[in-house]
Amino acid sequence: MICTLGGVSCIVLLWGFSVWRTRHPNGFLRKQPSHKIYGTGFIKLPDQQHYIAGIDSQFVYLGSKTLRARLLCVKPGTKDSSTVLIRPSDTLRFNEDAAVRICGNEYFIFDGSRGQVITGDIHSGLQSRDQRVPYFLDGLPLTNSIVIAKLLTKGRKSALVTLNGGVVSHSYLLPQQGDGIFMPDGVIVSPPDGKRLIYVYYYCNRFLCFDQCLKLTYKANTIDTVTHPHIRVAENKSNGDISLASPAVFVNKHCATNGSYLFIHSTLKADNETDVTHGRASAIDIYRVDNGRYIYTIYLPDLDGYKLRDLRVCGSTMVALFGPYVYYYQLDF
Repeated sequence: MICTLGGVSCIVLLWGFSVWRTRHPNGFLRKQPSHKIYGTGFIKLPDQQHYIAGIDSQFVYLGSKTLRARLLCVKPGTKDSSTVLIRPSDTLRFNEDAAVRICGNEYFIFDGSRGQVITGDIHSGLQSRDQRVPYFLDGLPLTNSIVIAKLLTKGRKSALVTLNGGVVSHSYLLPQQGDGIFMPDGVIVSPPDGKRLIYVYYYCNRFLCFDQCLKLTYKANTIDTVTHPHIRVAENKSNGDISLASPAVFVNKHCATNGSYLFIHSTLKADNETDVTHGRASAIDIYRVDNGRYIYTIYLPDLDGYKLRDLRVCGSTMVALFGPYVYYYQLDF
């Protein structure tokens, strides 16, 4: 009984710290111009299992965590949609962490736990290539032949690599902090043309910009003041596995870029925001891609009680997921 109460108390304290950390004065302000974004419509999906696999000037492509072989193609601003049945080889079985990404007229199935990248035609659904690659944590297509992946080295250090035909062509070792696994964790984003890629850290105010060859173009900081991740890790002494010892406090969550601007969903409350604004909308901080400078912030209000859970931008069209809803926006800048 005492152990149970102690465990519950620990969870409550950790939750309380997370809430306090995102709401207390954080030492930064947001620029809040008006009339920079307009809602243009939405559709409601049958469930909350969909994610955004890609976006181009014609369609938003939605993958499904349950129906992994089906790709839903939706025309932005309308309710028109079609379904593509992905048909890789009969021997392929999707792992739970496998994800579909779109680049041009091709789909890419990234299966990091198998070390496999499957490519196929988006119109017919037929498989065209099967690349065996090193095991990886996250992946993204840059072009029809080059993909970027995040993986762990033998020394448990996080690295980005470009793969061409399954062969590593370039690599970049992420600056290490603490355990080298969770602290440098983040998300990779790239514009539709694949000419740049940006790595945004989840737990601190940092992002990195690269060219296609993983040559670092610049380092930049988000506007908040969290320079070091607020996470604790624990190591299983029997097998050496490392895991989070307490819930991690996200600084940056969902990210997207259209090539000109970087859009970062920040979880932290600015000193010039009210509790109502922070509690009922997602702050999207916008930075210039060419130099990493902060421009201003737009807000995406919660939809029917649902928080933002995915985000993509193509040109001046922004698409966001809220629970089962796909919402379309027009950017005016």
